[in-house]
Amino acid sequence: METPVAEQQQLRAALDAALAATTDFGIRKLRDPRWQPAPDSEASAELASRQIRQDGLPWSEDVLRTPYALASLLMTGVLDNLGSIRQLIGDPMPAIGPTVIARSAMEIGATAWWLMQPGIGARRRTCRQLALSLVSARRAAQVAQELRDDQSREEGLAQEDRVLAQIASLAISPPEGPRYRPVIEGEASRRRPRSPPRCWNRATQR
Repeated sequence: METPVAEQQQLRAALDAALAATTDFGIRKLRDPRWQPAPDSEASAELASRQIRQDGLPWSEDVLRTPYALASLLMTGVLDNLGSIRQLIGDPMPAIGPTVIARSAMEIGATAWWLMQPGIGARRRTCRQLALSLVSARRAAQVAQELRDDQSREEGLAQEDRVLAQIASLAISPPEGPRYRPVIEGEASRRRPRSPPRCWNRATQR
């Protein structure tokens, strides 16, 4: 049984209002270019962490801030997806597009929550950020190889080397486990890696 046109319009208007309110709230929270933790907060304590590098020096504040910067970038991606959904809920509304983008928003949001999980401390949070950065570099090189883009592949491999060098310099144990789901001191993203579609592989081998 089809939903009456008037009810469809009301549902779209309610969804649009909810998306607008959520997006506006997120933009306000992410507005500051350099995030500042609240005094006496868990994040503030992490920035004062005395983790020691391989050379005996303490970790820099930039290292400790990077997980939070990545979380901000991830949430910006979520807000961008919500804005895209708003563009698609007009009349007529696509049947599949909003669902695909909504799934993307949920996956990115889940990754941001995993990175910002309370109570894990500066070292574990940094290990999670490095695991995500390592997967990102490796995936970039993989996609470039599938597309036969040698320059981009070399850039991805170079970024992978930089992440591995940073892991070593921070006196963090080397990554273990699968290439596209590395485990760094017990921290691994729970998001399952996706391989390129078989049709993509066949097309790039022609």
